[in-house]
Amino acid sequence: MDDVFQRWKQLTQRERNVFVVVKVGNELEDDYLMELCLRQLSLKQRNKILARKNRHDQRMALLGGLLLRAILSLEYEMDILFEPEITVAPCGKPSIEQLEYNMADDESVIGLVFRRKDDALQLGNVLEKLPTKPLGIDLADIQTIKQFQEDPLQLLRSFSDIFHPNETKVLERELPRHTEEKQFEILTQYWALKESCSKYHGVGLHQPLHQWVYRDISVLQIEKSLKEDEMEAGLSRIHLRKLDLDWNYYHGTEPAYVCKLTSRIIASVIADAKPIVVQMSEQLIIDYAKRNSK
Repeated sequence: MDDVFQRWKQLTQRERNVFVVVKVGNELEDDYLMELCLRQLSLKQRNKILARKNRHDQRMALLGGLLLRAILSLEYEMDILFEPEITVAPCGKPSIEQLEYNMADDESVIGLVFRRKDDALQLGNVLEKLPTKPLGIDLADIQTIKQFQEDPLQLLRSFSDIFHPNETKVLERELPRHTEEKQFEILTQYWALKESCSKYHGVGLHQPLHQWVYRDISVLQIEKSLKEDEMEAGLSRIHLRKLDLDWNYYHGTEPAYVCKLTSRIIASVIADAKPIVVQMSEQLIIDYAKRNSK
């Protein structure tokens, strides 16, 4: 594990915000391995995961829970999973003592953005503690958005309660200028922005999404997006690697960073500085669970 600890430190120690991405494969289709990993969580968490409607959703929730523990283990250079004390706010936003974090998943990708709560900034000879600010994240799948409605403009009207009236005016004017594919991409960006903003404020869907206002959402470039085959390649040998992705920066209710993780998945992160992106292998998370079971 020494090389993994060193790699983690090399990638993350000087960074303010870190966005960890995991591509979920078929490892946990094995019943024994699934049960072994489930045992690393509390009974309450296990029951919550098993209550999900299908095996895929169960695997995603399980790996999300293990991912947080694996990140903490890497932070403290521990060979077994770190068990955090998780508290949950009235609207459901979880928190822990060590990190400010937020998590999302979609399709077969899990994302977790975090910031160390003890971050400090060197100002001359004084080490000044940086203010603790929340984080928000959402992953949105263009194909999922398409399933709601075949026509982008009709989708805009069908989900009018998501958009502020000013956003609706802009979208009705701008969407026809793009191809249908790009129209769905722009609408998916708006969805991701709204969801990440509601999670930033810790309210989930308890407050209407139209109150989070964004303007002039541009079409994301895909030249540097993480292609699906790249997410699979080499991760049996490489547990951690930095991803060079293009981010768009948007002003709105809260400033947001948006990027295209794959041709389908758009990520929105609400943060006070652009995050670096680190891909973690599913295998590293499972290896931690196996060590924990000994």
